[in-house]
Formats: sequence, structure tokens, C-alpha cells
Amino acid sequence: MSLFLEAINQINQHHYFGPTEFLQYCKDINFKTKGTTAQYISLDFYEKLPKELKENQTMVLRMGGGQKTNFVLFKTDNNLKNFFLNDEDIFSNLEPRTFMPKVEMRELIPYYLMPTRSETTFVNFALSTGVFHKALGLDENAKITMPATGKSTFTFDVKVHSYINHIFHHKSGQVEIDGIFLGQKNGEDCVYVLEAKNSDSNTTLSKHKLVYPILSIANSVPLDIKIVPVYMKSIEHKEFFEFKIAECFFEDPRTELKGIDELKVVGKNIFRVPKINL
Repeated sequence: MSLFLEAINQINQHHYFGPTEFLQYCKDINFKTKGTTAQYISLDFYEKLPKELKENQTMVLRMGGGQKTNFVLFKTDNNLKNFFLNDEDIFSNLEPRTFMPKVEMRELIPYYLMPTRSETTFVNFALSTGVFHKALGLDENAKITMPATGKSTFTFDVKVHSYINHIFHHKSGQVEIDGIFLGQKNGEDCVYVLEAKNSDSNTTLSKHKLVYPILSIANSVPLDIKIVPVYMKSIEHKEFFEFKIAECFFEDPRTELKGIDELKVVGKNIFRVPKINL
């Protein structure tokens, strides 16, 4: 049985369905869930979307709701993949460049000693080596704060797509933030909001994975500090660590709320940091 087909058939003339409480929806259509709610409505990659969503150019988003998790379905502009950041489109034509860290080796040794490395480890490593400085064009002598990471519940308004005028209310829903750090570019402070993935395969990441964290923290950031989304892929090879970094742009939600699909890539780099033998 197709989970979302009934909801797709109920999408209104404004091109969306919901917000609707997920478990109640499943009960109404006699769909037996297995596992967690998140695995059905928190889909990070295009590859994980069920067939009925792909065929109907429709996206699903988790929409908060506190104890009872809500979801929204909406039609895209007949190009569902525009809602995603495609690794192949972003990075395939870039020539990787070797990056030699200028910091003292003793600062990096702990990263080389780790038998396995998490996404957080690679984020901290990219900061410590100076990879982020180079990739994002940050002021050379300005320090970057160590990133804050975590997950919590947030309430915010969201426009799911540029051609859907309705504003949805994401209430008390969980959002995971891979990293937030403060940097300086052209003498101006910027808050960088990071989405990090550690994978050697090309994927297509939903843009909401960057937009939701931005919307979560926006009202807490001083108005004179710019908010910059960053997407990073880290890959460990036999002889080097590879960092694919895409600087993105999303209109400041403190002044104007734009559709999630309007997030775009404005800069991209691939750097390789050689491994060392201890």
C-alpha cells in the first residue's frame, strides 16, 4: 500500500495537503507503520523518497506539532529535483586542489589518531586546518569560533515553495543543526549554518536541511550579522581527506520569507588534505 497516495489525491487547489497529524492519517487509511515517524516524513535525500512522491512531483516535510507530529505534502513546480542540492551537479566539474594546513601539526594529531571519524570530527578538522577559511574566503587573520552543534525543538514560520503563497507554522518540532560558527568576511561578522555529510557517494540533499536550521536560529541572531548556509561533504580516502564545500545563499528570513526551493549555491570548492603517518 502506498502511504502518501491518499494524501496526494487530496492536495487542494493551492497545491498542498496538511498540516496533518501523521499517526492519525495512518490510522485513517489503515496504514501500519514500522519503526519511527521520522523515517516516513523526515526524508533528507531524493533517493529515499517513495515512488508515489517522485511520480507526482510531490515533497513531504515534517511540520512540528509537539507530541503529535504533523506533516505537509506539496506539489513542486514539476521539477522535484529543484528542491534538492545535487552533489553531481555542484561538484562534478570542479578540479580538487591540495590544501596544506598552516597550523602546527600538534593541533591536528588528535584527528589523525581517531580510528573512526564522525561528521562532527570532520567539521572540526576542516575548521582547525583552515579549509573553511579558504573555501569560504574568510578574512585570513580572523578567528573562527568552534561550532555549536545539537538538536532541539523550534517554532518558526516557513514557506515550503516559492509558488505556494501559504505560510506554514512549524510548531515545537525537532531540528538537528550540524554546526553553527561565527566567522568574518570582508571585515563583517557572519554566522555560518552548516549541514555536513560524510559519504563517498553522490546524493541529492533536501534544501530544507539547511533552511530549517536557519529559520530556527534567525530571530536570535543580531540583525547586523549575516546568516550564511554552507553544505559540506567529507570523504576519507587512503592518502587524503577530501572536503567538498558549497557556500549557499538564502534570503534573510528576518526581512523576507522565501520558499525553501529558493536556496541556491553561490560558491563551491573541493580541497584535499594529505594524511600523515605518525
